[in-house]
Amino acid sequence: MPKLTIKHRIVVTLFEIDGLNHEQIAEVVGCSVGTVRSRLHYAK
Repeated sequence: MPKLTIKHRIVVTLFEIDGLNHEQIAEVVGCSVGTVRSRLHYAK
C-alpha cells in the first residue's frame, strides 16, 4: 500500500482527528476548498 504524502496526511488528520470542516482546513493549510476535498478523496 502506498504511503500518503505529508500534504494528504495533514488534511486527513485535521478532518478526522481535529474535526475541522473543509473551509477551516483550507484556511489552515493555505489552499482551496476543492484541493482539500481532492486530497481527502485521494487519501481515502
